[in-house]
Amino acid sequence: MKKYLLLIVILISSIKIYAQNYTFNLLTNYKSENGFYQEKAVFSNKENNSYFLIIREFENQKTAYLRDLNSFNTHQFKVIEPTTNGKDTTTQFEYVTSYKIKKREDIPTTHDFKIVQRDSLLKTVKITTYRNKNRKKIIDTAEFKIKDSPYNLFPVFRYSCLHPYEESNDFNFNENGMVESYKGFDGKEPIFIYLDYFMNIKEFELKIKS
Repeated sequence: MKKYLLLIVILISSIKIYAQNYTFNLLTNYKSENGFYQEKAVFSNKENNSYFLIIREFENQKTAYLRDLNSFNTHQFKVIEPTTNGKDTTTQFEYVTSYKIKKREDIPTTHDFKIVQRDSLLKTVKITTYRNKNRKKIIDTAEFKIKDSPYNLFPVFRYSCLHPYEESNDFNFNENGMVESYKGFDGKEPIFIYLDYFMNIKEFELKIKS
């Protein structure tokens, strides 16, 4: 009997590992004043910052791309337009394929975060980026306004806006909060990105076919 129970446990564990499920409960969208940032709505999970979902449209066809930062797999879905069912509208995702994108080589930079102002609702964080770990040459400075949140949603902003650091888990502000705005410089051109909206959405799940 114990052998059968052990076999069942192994089978269940294998199924959980093999069948990849991703859940989403947050939708965010950032914009920039001067068009520097190409906005995109990003679906994420407040409790898990290792994967994100974006939807793109090309030739009247919407496609969703689910990026897993742990496995470096991208899962592609066909987006079926919302259909009205009484008062509810639903978006359907039809799995298409999965493929692996080579992990970017680590960018030889170091980031220092410093909280320069804080109150009960908002903190201002200055970030200095150095060329390497020696911190001898500054290559960028920026300022974040981060509003209070029970979750650390900095990775959502990083994935949405901070090229080429989208997938760099080393680039992370380790306090809870959501980035409300970002001010920095690209050469001589100022950059200002702000949170256009965020929505706590009804949780939905995407499953990856075996």
